[in-house]
Amino acid sequence: MQKADFGILESPFVFPTISKDGHIHRDTLSKALRRLNKGKWNGKVTTHGFRATFRTICSINEVELLKLGVGNNAIESALAHKTNNAIQYAYEREKSTLKQQEVLMQWYGDYLNNLCDFKI
Repeated sequence: MQKADFGILESPFVFPTISKDGHIHRDTLSKALRRLNKGKWNGKVTTHGFRATFRTICSINEVELLKLGVGNNAIESALAHKTNNAIQYAYEREKSTLKQQEVLMQWYGDYLNNLCDFKI
């Protein structure tokens, strides 16, 4: 995703706080959705749904992402998922890199922007 001029550009957080250093409270997006959801989307849109949508879109586009060097580890890492399988964790040698994360986020931002171009 390209940097936009929202006043805060250099932050390690996707949702930095305006009033102090750091990020917004973890419930801020949920509260905003509840305020917006007074109409037809009431009870149908959640922040976890955005995460599920991201994962689904990545799964559908797995071949394209693999061509970009982005595998399942990068996707799961972006979602902050950790394996519960102790054996798999012990033998895991390849973790996603920051570069893979950057490529994934740029790809996803471009994907969403293309949806906007189609008025979806």
